[in-house]
Amino acid sequence: MTTTADPLAEAQEERDKIYQRLKEARAAASDATDPGERMRQTSRVKILREMYREACDRVERLRPPEAKRHKARQRSTVSTDCGVRWDFLERSGLVWADLEGYTWNTLGRLQEEANAHQGRLLSILLTRAWSTLTDRQRQLLHACMTEGQSITQTAAGAGVNKGTVSRVVRAGLRRLETAVVASLVAMDCVDEEGTFDVSRWAEVSGALTERQREFLYYLLTDGASMAMIAGQLQVNKSTVSRTNERIVGRMAQAGPDLPGRRPRRCVQRSHWRGRSEEEIAAELGISPGTFYRHICRHKPVGDIPRFAYECLMRREMPAEEAARELDCSPQTVRKYWARYAHVDAAALPAPEPYRPAHRRREAPDLRRLLTSAAEADGTIGAAVSAETYQKMLRVSGAERRT
Repeated sequence: MTTTADPLAEAQEERDKIYQRLKEARAAASDATDPGERMRQTSRVKILREMYREACDRVERLRPPEAKRHKARQRSTVSTDCGVRWDFLERSGLVWADLEGYTWNTLGRLQEEANAHQGRLLSILLTRAWSTLTDRQRQLLHACMTEGQSITQTAAGAGVNKGTVSRVVRAGLRRLETAVVASLVAMDCVDEEGTFDVSRWAEVSGALTERQREFLYYLLTDGASMAMIAGQLQVNKSTVSRTNERIVGRMAQAGPDLPGRRPRRCVQRSHWRGRSEEEIAAELGISPGTFYRHICRHKPVGDIPRFAYECLMRREMPAEEAARELDCSPQTVRKYWARYAHVDAAALPAPEPYRPAHRRREAPDLRRLLTSAAEADGTIGAAVSAETYQKMLRVSGAERRT
């Protein structure tokens, strides 16, 4: 007599196996120091995440109706005034809430190990970062992270599809990550005399795009007018003005008092007068994608834009590999392949290749930044232990619930 296998138990076992593999892949991506290896492990995480989502759906379908229940809300660790908790950094079965990347993993570990003083600082930074989100990002993130809704429930409540919710949530989390890291880096870029090193902040924090970083180089020039910069970059004065406002806005989000400080290092006009934008871009290490899209926008190859030409010359590659070389998304590469499918790029005159100078990307040491920033932040948190602080949070949370 054969024993009938329990389909639910088998599905749960399979789900748990996939989740274990997913955790191992996340850890490998977090610990990888080689960019290529990190990218491979990140791709593996994405595949396993889809497999885990399907396994969770299969378990839920097999679960008896009376056994179905809402997932218990996660333990709250450090709360913020905006209602967002750092506990969403913890890995859980909620696959849609997965935060990819080395920085989030580091921030999560820092939060778990933080003392009361550091925990309060992280809470302040997360609250400040929350204000940088769009209304749509705040709405969907609040539903997912604070109210504990599933991605399906959030999509139904917002009247959109699940893919839209996933994209908005991921974009919001990336913005939160960037804002928190930018604030920590900004605190480290102010010396004892109160002078703010704008260039180093732009280099390390990742708060500015490459194009904004290029504009910042010219904006830091002593005595350079908007008209002069616009002429060098071959754009309108209004474009320079708008970009300057965005850069100042990013600095204001990182530290409200930073834009009023005088930069530590200014650029002299003699540094870039008489030199082409191409030369400056190579010196700054501007990526090929940014170079072809923006700096070469007035220099087409034949009848097509330079960026389209570069995409077409990579038709024999997988879209992912071409995207890595051009520093863009695979979807963008495929879009240009489809749009210019009738063009034979090999028959066009070959333009001068672009070889950006090697720019050392300094990775922020978040542990050191958090320690030094917390020490400089004189708050009451320094007077209590981490254990006492956690008890205070639990008590305050209980009072709010009653």
